[in-house]
Amino acid sequence: MARQSAPPQGARNYKRNILLLAIFLLLLYVVVPHVGEFNTSLSSIRHADGGWVAVCLAALLVSYAVAATTYVLLAKHRLKYFPTVLVEAASMFTNRLLPAGAGAIGINYAYLRRNRHTRPEAAGVVATNNLLGFAGHALLLLVVLAVVGGHVLAFSMPDRHQLVVGGIIALVLIMGAYVGLRLKRGVIADFVRRTFAMIIAYHKHPGRLAAALASSVVLTSAYVLSLYAASRGVGVQIPLVDVFVVLTLGVAGGTVLPTPGGLGGAEASIVGGFMLYGVSDAKALAAALLYRLFTYWLAFLLGALSFVAAQKKNYI
Repeated sequence: MARQSAPPQGARNYKRNILLLAIFLLLLYVVVPHVGEFNTSLSSIRHADGGWVAVCLAALLVSYAVAATTYVLLAKHRLKYFPTVLVEAASMFTNRLLPAGAGAIGINYAYLRRNRHTRPEAAGVVATNNLLGFAGHALLLLVVLAVVGGHVLAFSMPDRHQLVVGGIIALVLIMGAYVGLRLKRGVIADFVRRTFAMIIAYHKHPGRLAAALASSVVLTSAYVLSLYAASRGVGVQIPLVDVFVVLTLGVAGGTVLPTPGGLGGAEASIVGGFMLYGVSDAKALAAALLYRLFTYWLAFLLGALSFVAAQKKNYI
C-alpha cells in the first residue's frame, strides 16, 4: 500500500497563517474593546487575598510532586523520587517554549533514557503518562457530572457579546485541533500504538497502573484547586465543581492551539468559561491572569532554574 504523501509545505504554512489570523481576530474582538477593564482586572490582582494566593501557589508546587509520582509508578526501571520532582519542574520550562506539550515530552524522554530505559520503553512510558493524564481528567469530570451534573451545566444565559466571544473561541479551537491533527498525524498514530502496547505490558502490574491513574486524578485536582484559589483571591465566588468545568475549557483551549504552553488559547477559554457562569468580564480576566501568572509565568521561571539544576546533575 502506497504511503500517503505529506501535505506540501506551502499548504501547512497556509493553514497555520489562517489559524494565527483567527487568534488575532479573537484578541481584537475580546481585548481591544475592553482595554479599560484591564485596569480593573489588574487592580483585583494587586489586591488579591493573600491566603488564597498562597493556596494557589501551594497547589502548583504539589502538582510537581504528584507528576513525579506518576512517572515513578510507570517507570520500567527504578527512578529516584526527588530527582524526578526536579525534572518535572524543569519540564514546565521546556513546555513553555514548545507547543502541544512537546517540551515536557522531550525532557521526560531524555530523563528516562538516562535511567536505563530503552528508546521504546522511554517513549511508551511518556505516552502512557500522557494518556493517563487525559483519562484522569475525564474520569474526574465524569464523576462530577454524575454527582452534580444538572448544577454544573446550568450556565447563565449568555448575552450577544458573550455568544460572539464563545463562537469565536469555539471556531479557533476547532481550527487549532484540525491544524494540529493534520500536522501531527504520524506522531499521533505512533503515540497511540506505543501507548496501547505499554498498557498491555502493565498487565502483570495492574496495581501500579491503577495507582498511576489515581495520581493523575490528584494532579488534575491540584490544578482545579489552583484555579479555584486564584478565582476566590480576586473575588469570584462560584462553586469548586463549576471551576473544574472552567479549567476543562482552559485545558482544551491550551491543548489544541499550537502556541507554546497554550498561551492565548488557555486564557481566552478560561475567561469565556467564567463568563458562562455569570462572572463579569473584569473579574473573569483577573482570575485567568492570576492563575496563568502562577501556572505559566512562575512555572516558567521555576522551571528554568530547575532545568539548569537538572542539567548540572546530569539528570537530562
